[in-house]
Amino acid sequence: MVVNVGTFVSLVLGGLLHYAFVDKPAIAALETNKRLTEKSIEASQDNLNLTKAKIKESTANVELAGSSVKQNRANALYLTKNVERMDSDTTKSSETLGLEKQRIDEAREIDELLQSLVPNVQINLSSFTQSGQVMKLTWKLKNLGTRGANVNASRFHLSRVQEPSVKPAQSSLSEHDYTVTGCQVGHILPGQSLECQVHVQFRADLVLGDKLGQETVFTLKGLLDPNSKTEKILRAHYDDATLRGKLSSDSAVEGTLTGLR
Repeated sequence: MVVNVGTFVSLVLGGLLHYAFVDKPAIAALETNKRLTEKSIEASQDNLNLTKAKIKESTANVELAGSSVKQNRANALYLTKNVERMDSDTTKSSETLGLEKQRIDEAREIDELLQSLVPNVQINLSSFTQSGQVMKLTWKLKNLGTRGANVNASRFHLSRVQEPSVKPAQSSLSEHDYTVTGCQVGHILPGQSLECQVHVQFRADLVLGDKLGQETVFTLKGLLDPNSKTEKILRAHYDDATLRGKLSSDSAVEGTLTGLR
């Protein structure tokens, strides 16, 4: 078979032109559509994932809101019950007892503080001597407390010891029968020991006998530091007269003096 060259050329040229202007643009369009389709699928997947995340977040928010509501209800119930408890007679009675106990404890602490200021002084007659119508009594004092104190012999009294052989008129002694001096101790520190002497001068014509009873009264005063915290606390609870009375006391020491000449 003989093929015409012109016809062959026309066929080839037509195929090339058809590929260039028809097939190639169609293929390119298909590729573009493919890429767009893939991007659309990817976008759809992203949107799906985002939607799932939002759904999960919304579910969590709903659960959180539910938990918050439950907590608020629990708080409201607690407050309601607490108010009811505070309003109850039992609670009011308990609180009243608590306040009363607090006042009692405070009063006890104040009393203990005041008690620590009350002097605790040990007083003993150490010795006595007599020469004619003059007698000397030596007293030993020791502060056993934790605070300082002022001590003075505020009163000294002598009396005859009753004897069956002595007439009643001769048994009594009066303040005109003797004079007393000495024994002004003053300040004594905690743990400190001091001595003081009482000097007694009898009337010249007085017959003493061999026994005399004696009573010595010592006045003890606790010391309160002015403007101290202790002083402020105590003065908030006691007036001045009461405080002075509680910090002062008398200690009487009695005994018999024998072997007089």
